[in-house]
Amino acid sequence: MNILIVIPARGAPRGIPRKNLRSLGGRPLLSYPIQTALASRHRPEVYVSSEDEEILCIAGNLKAGTHCRDLALARDKVNLDNVVIEAHGHIMQQTGRRFDLVVTMLPTSPLLTSETLDKALDYMLAHPEVSTLISARRTPYFIWKNIGGTFNPVYEERVSRQELTPSFRETGAFLMAREVNLSSGKRIGGLIHLFELENGEEIDIDSQEDWSACEYFLTRRRIVFVICGSRELGLGHVYRSLVIANELPLYDISFLALPGHDLAVAKIRENGYHADLLQEGDWADQILRLRPSMVVNDILNTREEYVRKLRDGGAVVINFEDLGPGSLEADATINAIYPGAPPENSSRIHAGYRYFCARDEFLFSSPKIVHPDVQKVLLTFGGADEHNLTCKVLGAICPYCGSRGIEVIVVAGAAYDHFETLADFPDVVIVRNTNKISEYMLASDIIFSSCGRTVYEIACLGVPTIVLAQNPREMTHTFAQPANGFMNLGLGTEVTEEQILEAFVALSESWDDRLRNHELMLAKELRSSKRNVIELIKKIMGGYQ
Repeated sequence: MNILIVIPARGAPRGIPRKNLRSLGGRPLLSYPIQTALASRHRPEVYVSSEDEEILCIAGNLKAGTHCRDLALARDKVNLDNVVIEAHGHIMQQTGRRFDLVVTMLPTSPLLTSETLDKALDYMLAHPEVSTLISARRTPYFIWKNIGGTFNPVYEERVSRQELTPSFRETGAFLMAREVNLSSGKRIGGLIHLFELENGEEIDIDSQEDWSACEYFLTRRRIVFVICGSRELGLGHVYRSLVIANELPLYDISFLALPGHDLAVAKIRENGYHADLLQEGDWADQILRLRPSMVVNDILNTREEYVRKLRDGGAVVINFEDLGPGSLEADATINAIYPGAPPENSSRIHAGYRYFCARDEFLFSSPKIVHPDVQKVLLTFGGADEHNLTCKVLGAICPYCGSRGIEVIVVAGAAYDHFETLADFPDVVIVRNTNKISEYMLASDIIFSSCGRTVYEIACLGVPTIVLAQNPREMTHTFAQPANGFMNLGLGTEVTEEQILEAFVALSESWDDRLRNHELMLAKELRSSKRNVIELIKKIMGGYQ
């Protein structure tokens, strides 16, 4: 199929002065449709039609053909159909060729990609019954019209915007017409279809605000979060990545979860971000296909070759909670929970509570008010509670709580599967997985927890807490200590019920101890720690920039 692309470009368009030659992203606006059209695999003839000598000169330098438009066709109110039809006739005469398809592309849609243009051309090839194909953007809005001085709704029923019957607005990206249309004096005719654009390609530059939007899309960089999240691991890594992503609105964010971690993908999509699963094989290759400027790994231990390949592929790499050899290859490794790095690489390791990223539910909650009497106790031991410390603690404290009217609440994680062992404690309130755990924490006077990220969340609120580590790895977490306001009993599997009860009674009967622990927690100012992480990421990305 012979294809002609005509790019009309006036020297003095309305709106932004000399718009077609103005620099956008370091290039004249006119260059965008020319280079997009010339890169098409359909190999169209590409011509710029203008009355302006400078525009025609630059178009020629960019390897486009040129058509000097009659001045009568360069006025404000001239129909674009006449411009394209006149250019089409001139080019046919000049080249001696006929064209099956004549495409109009305006410089005011600079974000259209060659890939999208080719998809639209493919559509016209596959649907010979379609005479006209027009680029369009969806407009899911409540539209009103002024009819005789009275405003009337165009929509039929006032439902949520997402449920409105979609309407579409033309963009200047392209208008494709069969040559037979032009013989009737109009580009639009016959069976008309619309081709929907999105992700910035739908933007038309009609104002300075539109120009700024295009600059944003051209200059923003992509960050790919590689995450883990499952019933066994819980969703702590997912929540942290979401917290960080929400603080980076000027970046193009996408998520990839480890193979089989469908729970992570579901939670990310639930929060409105794009997420997919990595496939078995070379993860670095799959990530680099997205052309990221930065890769954030929140997957625990990484390998040297994996991180090195990402960096060799042009990406900045930041790892979280990484104790593997890949941590020393990353541009930065942030370990809020684990100890610092080997001395020879300490400049890349950022460790400690100052790098904890709290979720908004903790940032915007008021601290706990510590009451003289203990009335509620909360048990929360993470996603799986692998050693069922919940049951062990209940066995230790329930008789004491029952005799004193203390309410006991258990918030079980998504992967907790020991519910049958809790049948012996009928008075205990069981909550299965919740998105508002801060409310349960604030309502409690004492918390039992393991040594993971939860202790940082508790410290944001200042709730007196007794800690039992789930495993030896958690024993390396250094924050949940008396100096920071926690009563740490050590490895939960080695602590007896008698020791648990003794610690609980001592804490519950000492208001002074609970007040002191509360104050020690709040003194760490964990609510401001997220800012340190975001500033570090922006600083590293700025250096890359």
